[in-house]
Amino acid sequence: MEELSKRQKQVLALLLAGILLGTGSLIYQHWQRGPVEIFPVTPVTEPWPEGEFRAEVVVHVSGAVAAPGVYHLPVGSRVYQALEAAGGALPGARVDLLNLASVVNDGERIKVPAGEDAGGVASPPKTGDASAPAATRPKPPATAGKEQQRAAGESKALRPQGLIDPNTASSSELQTIPGIGPVLAARIIEYRETVAPFTKAEDLLNVQGIGAKTLEKIKKYLEFGEE
Repeated sequence: MEELSKRQKQVLALLLAGILLGTGSLIYQHWQRGPVEIFPVTPVTEPWPEGEFRAEVVVHVSGAVAAPGVYHLPVGSRVYQALEAAGGALPGARVDLLNLASVVNDGERIKVPAGEDAGGVASPPKTGDASAPAATRPKPPATAGKEQQRAAGESKALRPQGLIDPNTASSSELQTIPGIGPVLAARIIEYRETVAPFTKAEDLLNVQGIGAKTLEKIKKYLEFGEE
């Protein structure tokens, strides 16, 4: 291999020097600028029918509106615009309880209260309610007094004309004593026939269903004769 001439060596040396200088210059400039910044790319939403690129929010409109449902509105829409999208408020709706100028948020539910929901309408008083006016209270039937008199007469007629001996009285006779019905009469008869006769009023406490109060009520109608 032939040796390079002196001139060729000089040219080669100049080329190498230029490459080294260029590489050093690039490294120096990169060091001076610092790290490369990366900026996020903002996604573009789908175009609206008008051809504009706009973001949207989704809201649920319910309550006293013509067409409750879920609606897509432009970002920055107000409550009144959401009501317009739902066909407007119904008659009697309490839109005065809403802030129609507030901005709606994505995923928000807007409920329009009706008149009765707002508590502004009082329900009519129930018949027989003590708080109802006197004119609306039901009057007792005219026959109420007669019914009470008849019941009192029947009660008086059922009372025994004389004292009753629980050891010998029949079921119907025992039932003339106030406070003794068919069940207690049957139990009294069963007790005296299967357990023992009654010698005093307190013995009736052994009969199921007769307590101290019942005994106090019936003892004045009882007598205890000899077996």
